Amino acid sequence: MHKLLNKFIPYLFWLFAIITAGCYYYQLDYLLIFKPLLLPVLFVYLLINDKQIGKPYFKLYFYIGLLFAYFGDIFLIIVSDTFFLTGMIAFLLMNIGYSLYFFHYFHFSKKLAPFLLLQIIVIGAISYNIFGILDQGLGLYRIPVIVYIVFISLLFLLIINSARNTTIKPLVLRYFIPAITFLIIQNCLIVLNKFQDGIIGDNNGFVLTIYCLAQFLFVRGFAKVHQLVK
Repeated sequence: MHKLLNKFIPYLFWLFAIITAGCYYYQLDYLLIFKPLLLPVLFVYLLINDKQIGKPYFKLYFYIGLLFAYFGDIFLIIVSDTFFLTGMIAFLLMNIGYSLYFFHYFHFSKKLAPFLLLQIIVIGAISYNIFGILDQGLGLYRIPVIVYIVFISLLFLLIINSARNTTIKPLVLRYFIPAITFLIIQNCLIVLNKFQDGIIGDNNGFVLTIYCLAQFLFVRGFAKVHQLVK
């Protein structure tokens, strides 16, 4: 039964994702039904694969982050400035939760200090240029977007450095680095569409698909890490 559910749930998730993307494209009210089902399906997948919930303790940070992502999904269903800002805050808290989880795998040493500094400079420069592209039209959202970029950049930095852990390195490269890359792309597209006069047009379904891919990779990677790390 466990193996059957393990195979079935990812297919169910992608079925809901495709339906939700279709609802965006055709502007169907069924969006209100299917989008809120996406992350609960991934929660179920985690619960089935996690034999020791809460052990080690830092796993809870990932669960909390995913919970905030669920709230963010709900808030962003409603198209309004208030719910957009609330959704941004929810996803900011998701980034913080994920960052606290990956911080466990971050081990600082003096030998790594120059390399870490170089990473911070490079990521900072990339983030600055991304903000430069997104800056036009942000208005009152300028400060929230800056704060969000800082924390998602921190998450990116922690994920890259978690690859130094030889036990989980293959999973970081296969799941987590692609996941954070897709998440950053999706975030940029959302901000561009919000503040650059709908630059991506009616492609919200495409943006949702990128988001689903990011969260699916995060969850799949998390489950596989804790099959190796007890």
